[in-house]
Amino acid sequence: MVELVKDAYVTIDVGNMARSVQFYTKVLGLRLVNKYGKYWADIKAPGIWIGLHGPHEKGPRPKNSGNMAIGFTVNDMDKAVEALKKKGVKVKRDESKWGRMAEFKDPDGTDLYFWQEI
Repeated sequence: MVELVKDAYVTIDVGNMARSVQFYTKVLGLRLVNKYGKYWADIKAPGIWIGLHGPHEKGPRPKNSGNMAIGFTVNDMDKAVEALKKKGVKVKRDESKWGRMAEFKDPDGTDLYFWQEI
């Protein structure tokens, strides 16, 4: 099998970025690696990255979406998406100035995504 995944993230939607960064860094003692305004922060924990996603630029998340997703960084988005589609997984792709994303769900409806920086 071709290795698709480089690293893993747990993404948590947060209502107040400053408050959440304070909690994860000061209360839990984790390390803030990157912060992109009020929309994203990378927090490094032992063995995993935590992505804090602030209020969405396009408005609130859909009502059927939870406040957490598991993400996997990939080297080749096209190859990763094609591998999912060949296995019958429905994928929704999106691109922003920060990177390329492919959202999908596991069999129980858990939100998952592939991410590739541009």
